[in-house]
Amino acid sequence: DSGQTKEKAMGNLILSREEDEVLKKLVEVEKLLVVPEPHQLDFSQGAIAVACADGDQMDDLFDAIRMLSAEKGKKPRPHLLTEHGGALVLSPDWHDPDRPGRARRIVEDIIDARDMKGIYTILRFCHAPCGKAGARKVGVEESIGHLMKAKKVVKGLDSRFQVRCFNHVDWHDEAVNGDHRKETYFIPAERWYQRYRSIVAIT
Repeated sequence: DSGQTKEKAMGNLILSREEDEVLKKLVEVEKLLVVPEPHQLDFSQGAIAVACADGDQMDDLFDAIRMLSAEKGKKPRPHLLTEHGGALVLSPDWHDPDRPGRARRIVEDIIDARDMKGIYTILRFCHAPCGKAGARKVGVEESIGHLMKAKKVVKGLDSRFQVRCFNHVDWHDEAVNGDHRKETYFIPAERWYQRYRSIVAIT
């Protein structure tokens, strides 16, 4: 067992014990997942947000996307693109026989959004637990590694793109106001690359 077997509760996926321990280490000890702070990004035309289509997480995730893409004094303009597996699909090493076609659709949508809306800011998300990652036996750290590889693919589409990566976590065993505690964490790219050179090669 890779530790990625998911328990089901009312149709929802929950973190395995191993995933919970890994995520808490990344958040509390290694500081490789951090609560987002305001970024110096251009949100004047909105932001392209690439995320997983998981309906159990979308309400909270969309709140996070709106918060991240808000420009002071202006209404948020998130341009949402979803796929099962979300932004991970663009990793060239993603374990999915349908990856080429699905990745092509995401790339086409990103380019369309740039051309139609003039958007050059891209927010990319993975999340835990993720049913698609679990089905492919991809762990939390490997998922983030795929997200960072996918970031390089997006940067290669247009050097003007500003790309930031995030991980949304459903802490199923922690309650807030009668619901699960959910948090979206920023992934500091350089800190991640320094820690995981064996996962994502620096070019």
